[in-house]
Amino acid sequence: MLAQQHFGSPEFADCLLEVRHLNGIPMPRGIPAHRLVLSRSPILKDLIHGQNLRPGPTDQTWFQPLVLETDNRWIRADSFHIAVQNIYGYPLFQAPRPNPNRGMDSEDTTVAGSLAERFRFALSYAAAGHILGWVPPLLDATTVEKALEFALEGYCDKGAYEEFKYGNGSRALLHATVIFIVNNLHPLFNLDNLVTIDPGTYARLPFDSTSAPKAVESPVDSPVIARGSSVAHLAKGVHPRSHRSIQFGDFDVPGGQSPDTQRSNDGHRQASDALLSRLLLNLPFGFLKMLIEGGPETGRGWTNPGTWYRLVQEIIGEREARRLRALEAVISGNVPDSTLIQESLRSPEPRIPKWSALGWHEEITTRGNTDGLFLSRQWTPLKSAPSGNGAEFP
Repeated sequence: MLAQQHFGSPEFADCLLEVRHLNGIPMPRGIPAHRLVLSRSPILKDLIHGQNLRPGPTDQTWFQPLVLETDNRWIRADSFHIAVQNIYGYPLFQAPRPNPNRGMDSEDTTVAGSLAERFRFALSYAAAGHILGWVPPLLDATTVEKALEFALEGYCDKGAYEEFKYGNGSRALLHATVIFIVNNLHPLFNLDNLVTIDPGTYARLPFDSTSAPKAVESPVDSPVIARGSSVAHLAKGVHPRSHRSIQFGDFDVPGGQSPDTQRSNDGHRQASDALLSRLLLNLPFGFLKMLIEGGPETGRGWTNPGTWYRLVQEIIGEREARRLRALEAVISGNVPDSTLIQESLRSPEPRIPKWSALGWHEEITTRGNTDGLFLSRQWTPLKSAPSGNGAEFP
């Protein structure tokens, strides 16, 4: 990669990346760097925008400092230097593996330092990645769904806690999926209510409820839901119109594009919207809560809190609509073992992990008088019908 060849080189560099410890720990002179490359890190991108680098006496700017301040006591110069290399395209640092035929004290491991020294380096390397805000792009549009399928294999939602077949590995992939969504979600996103997913992959519901007839929208726009109100009427099949009340300044009108280019852009946007819709509609509750309550990513143009709020309402409304359609299929006996499933859904607590998602009602509210959103859920057991046969909605 071309960027790798210029790491640490003053040629074409336009800043000097320095780490400054707020507690006075001395750090060596900075790294000649290139703002275009450094901007791959969201932390450094914000830092670049916040500092006005001016030409120096020799009309060169590379030696002017781009100062990253930190009070992180784990940061060391060597690990930080290697962490920045990864932004330039170098692979993640790999410690030498011990030779199984020579034991832990073999030369290939002792040259890297003692176990304690290598452990301290690992902690410092992780801390450097944290202050840089740098998450290697292991997930993209072609891999994120497969990662989610792996992470949720054997997933069990117990209500009070969750169980993952692959433990912290699954949680790490789910966290990375949330970051992927945040980095790709934008104000022009339209939730695709027609996306489907194989229940055998990473589907939240074990029944494809999208095959059920959808309610016909009224030609008149649905009224905006007041903050803190329930989204239950959305769950019954009434969906906001896809444009979500576009407001002035939300987007730029494309100009000078050929019809072919416009069609290509439209196709790419639709594919991106479909992917994000599948992820948002099938994320486990806890990780969707993390995304929603964290708020929109300001770097992606979410300048209008009302647009974000309407999108969140639409997401939860569609999740609820699909849950209720799947629940109706169980009550109607349209899925195998529906009687057993109904009995489990009448329980005061989740009993069959695979089907427990049908008993959790999700709702968006606000935190008091603040602008923050709060995603909650409540276990809503089925009620027995008066005749003793079948069941009715809670």
